[in-house]
Amino acid sequence: EAKKGVFNREWLKVPEYEPFLKEYKPNSSQATYIACNQQFSVHYRKKFDIDNHMKTRKHQNKIKSFTINRQLITKTMKPLKEKDEVCAFETVFIYHGVKHGHSYLSQQCTTNICKATLFSSLVPNNLSCGRTKSTFIA
Repeated sequence: EAKKGVFNREWLKVPEYEPFLKEYKPNSSQATYIACNQQFSVHYRKKFDIDNHMKTRKHQNKIKSFTINRQLITKTMKPLKEKDEVCAFETVFIYHGVKHGHSYLSQQCTTNICKATLFSSLVPNNLSCGRTKSTFIA
């Protein structure tokens, strides 16, 4: 049985609580509802306290806003896979150039050759390893 007067981790398995509820770490007799960013006591009435919080007008408004914002963010953000690949390539390319003593001018020239010869590939076409970035990375 769960300890009386403290947050019960089993509540995190309840489907309607799971996405938003978490224990308030500084005080184990309180819970935090992430969408509202509000702490409330679960010391006396436990699950009933959570249900009461969910019925408040403030909670209802915050949940509505939170849901809309989350949908907007997840639907409008594009995966960063291509940017990550470009960044990884630039970093390795600069490291390689520094390790072998290539000049920044040589690095820029090689970048230009990659863009000209590998024009169908997205990574080389988005490279920009000029002197400023090379100096910063190195």
